[in-house]
Amino acid sequence: MDRPPISNREWQKVAPIAVILGARLHPDGTASAALLRRVSFGCHLHQRGNVGKILMTGGVTPSGRTEAAEMAAQARRLGIPETDLITESQARTTRENALYTCHLLLHDHRHWSYDHPQTSRTEQGSPPKQNALKPIVVVTDLYHLPRAWLAFRIIGRHSGFKFRFLPCPPPPDSLRRPGYWRSALREIPAFAADLVRCWLVRPPRPSPTPPETR
Repeated sequence: MDRPPISNREWQKVAPIAVILGARLHPDGTASAALLRRVSFGCHLHQRGNVGKILMTGGVTPSGRTEAAEMAAQARRLGIPETDLITESQARTTRENALYTCHLLLHDHRHWSYDHPQTSRTEQGSPPKQNALKPIVVVTDLYHLPRAWLAFRIIGRHSGFKFRFLPCPPPPDSLRRPGYWRSALREIPAFAADLVRCWLVRPPRPSPTPPETR
């Protein structure tokens, strides 16, 4: 795939960070098709200059390996430099993807320290300011996108971030893949449940800025 199938208008936009949501691993710890799709698309955005860094979020699986570790390994194989990779290895649900991602980006300011057109050199490494940065891109499958949107909008409502959501391309033979449609159908009750559960999560907030010393 030479270019992700998104509109020219979307293609011209640049975000400081892309968040790739985890997907299940096989029992032996290898990547599932969904995980590979998401990582491939996120890395494509990086290689085309549309995102500055990539944050992989996904916790431990029954195999003992974390989704984030496997995603990062796949990204390295696709040529993404280590300096542009961030991993969050606690999240086991979409709600936790949103919670731990926002918490990490709010409280570890090292992830903002790179030369991005929206960040001046004197501000690199500083916490993101309200509306100071272009939106954070969230990458997942199309069928998972509504629930990801719900979680990040509700749980990230006090973070000061603006989120944009991009679906990775579905497999070319998705109409003949029962597993793909089973995953899509599972999202219906999961969305209904998260519509309530997301409001029960305490949303992360930016740390107070310490007073300047004279």
